[in-house]
Amino acid sequence: MGGVSEGRASIRTSPEGPYVRLEGLVSTANNGGFIQIRTKITNGVKNAEGILLKVRGNGDKYYIHLNTNETIFLPQQYRYYYQAIFPTSKDWTEVKLPFSTEFKRSSAKISNSFDGNQIRTIGILAYGKDHYALLEVSYLSFY
Repeated sequence: MGGVSEGRASIRTSPEGPYVRLEGLVSTANNGGFIQIRTKITNGVKNAEGILLKVRGNGDKYYIHLNTNETIFLPQQYRYYYQAIFPTSKDWTEVKLPFSTEFKRSSAKISNSFDGNQIRTIGILAYGKDHYALLEVSYLSFY
């Protein structure tokens, strides 16, 4: 990879409760182009139909990348994922992302679909263009 993007994540608090802030400069120079926060999911999520999150930001679109049992063990696994795009605004907004319609595969080399039980990692990204990213996430859950 070798990108030069610079980002940071922090946990913040407000009167409504804690939230995570992802911010930084995304640069596509030197084959780069993203900053992210990521977590592991150890046992999948049985019976989940999608992801629900509450976000606010600077008005840009941001991304969720999911790795599954299938994608996590492939060579160069960072190239294989399921992706959903979500908008932000300056106000807190709840976003619902059904697995069946909002998540697209990154390559024809992986299955067309997946279920919640197969999820192994979730990443939230600022991605793909030169810009200053500012994204805050109050919660992320499955429904």
